[in-house]
Amino acid sequence: MGSQRTATVKIYDNDPGVGFTTSTFFASGSAGVAKVTVTRGGDESMRSFTVDFQTVDGTAQAGVDYQAVSGYLEFKVDETLQAITIPLLLNPAAKGRKSFKVTLSNASEGIPLGTATGTVNLCHPGGYYPVLR
Repeated sequence: MGSQRTATVKIYDNDPGVGFTTSTFFASGSAGVAKVTVTRGGDESMRSFTVDFQTVDGTAQAGVDYQAVSGYLEFKVDETLQAITIPLLLNPAAKGRKSFKVTLSNASEGIPLGTATGTVNLCHPGGYYPVLR
């Protein structure tokens, strides 16, 4: 084996595509918003592209527990991280845990989708969210 016992290894994050950083997110009513992060892997050219997003009801309902959002994220050249901000609503009747989904679709420029669905779990401390106006 010789006298050399160590080596330096460099690992490059070059997984192409765009997706959620995890498939499960948690939000507390005291935060007032849920932030869902989307990341882009290292495609060859790191060119600009867009990806659509939208919220989808689960046990949490848009207009009752959270504000529905949809739109697109624009990743500029060499940009690797974006966030979707989802307002949480006042719900005096809320108890326990509810959830909804956020989905990604239609990435432009042939960028593949990775984890395209994320679940946002809402924790209802005392049953209330802060009032957002």
